[in-house]
Amino acid sequence: MKKDIVIFSSKIDTLLITTIGLTSTLFALVVAHAFKFNEVTPLMWLLLVVGIDVSHVYSTLYRTYFSSTVSPALKPFLTLIPIICFCVAFFAALRSTSFFWTVLVYVAIFHFSRQQIGFLRLFTDVQGRKTKLHRLNEISINAWTLGSILIWHLQGPKTFQWFVADDFMFMQSLKVTEPFIKYFILLSFVVVMAINLRAFAQKQVSKQVVLVLLSTFVSWYVPIVILNSDFVFTFANVVSHGIPYLVLVYSREVKQNTSFNRLHIFISVLIFFAFVEEALWDGFIWRDHAQFFESFYFLPQLADGSFVKAFFLAVLIAPQLIHYVLDGFIWKKKYQPSMVN
Repeated sequence: MKKDIVIFSSKIDTLLITTIGLTSTLFALVVAHAFKFNEVTPLMWLLLVVGIDVSHVYSTLYRTYFSSTVSPALKPFLTLIPIICFCVAFFAALRSTSFFWTVLVYVAIFHFSRQQIGFLRLFTDVQGRKTKLHRLNEISINAWTLGSILIWHLQGPKTFQWFVADDFMFMQSLKVTEPFIKYFILLSFVVVMAINLRAFAQKQVSKQVVLVLLSTFVSWYVPIVILNSDFVFTFANVVSHGIPYLVLVYSREVKQNTSFNRLHIFISVLIFFAFVEEALWDGFIWRDHAQFFESFYFLPQLADGSFVKAFFLAVLIAPQLIHYVLDGFIWKKKYQPSMVN
């Protein structure tokens, strides 16, 4: 086996990429138990959702529109994808607001699940074709992430939601299948981890692969299936998804760009974009975080079912939807900047 793949440094890779799903979930559990936190307070929402979740969406800019070394093969997508995303979002919102959020939630879940496979591939040393173990690990991540979401559909509404209430198409009439799905997921976790630990002992996989598998299972199954805590779900979901992405963008793109290579500039730009976006959401749509965005309440709150609201929903969701779609391209080898190894 070749030397372990290192993205930033071995310690940072372990701390901020491969174990963060595990550590963020455990931290949230301890805090929730110690301080009796079940709900996300406004300040937590500001730090987690605006500071990490929405900010990481805008970090895609550094990999694409802000990049001076963007691959020529990627450039057509940078024009077409925003147009397609806006049109899809607009026509979904024009049909109904609930349909709009339902479409978005399933696109988001697919993106979140695929990111875990991306992390797995990042630390998988593939020479030629994928081995059976590589394929097994990717299938397992799909089973654990999407299986957890399926169980959520069977259990019905919880104290938290992905985007908005009732954005899922729940299937509580099939709840009788829940124990079998749980058994399958838990059994597959035990078997796959045993196989990978043995492979690690034989130096066939790196420790980072084992940690990605463990973190993925814990950060999805525990908050979604076992618990019913808004705080634990939000903290684990946002931190385990957003932080590794920010680390990857900074290490692979920003540090190589002399115009934006200072960490504080990188973070400040992202937070600025995120704050403005959320302020517009609160001004035009939500009106539920006046303590942060009351100065934007001069904007008209848009009525459901209107053409204008459908237009603004599409505009406001566009950065997030574009991020979801572009993320499926920008990390592939054929779209990599030539200067990046």
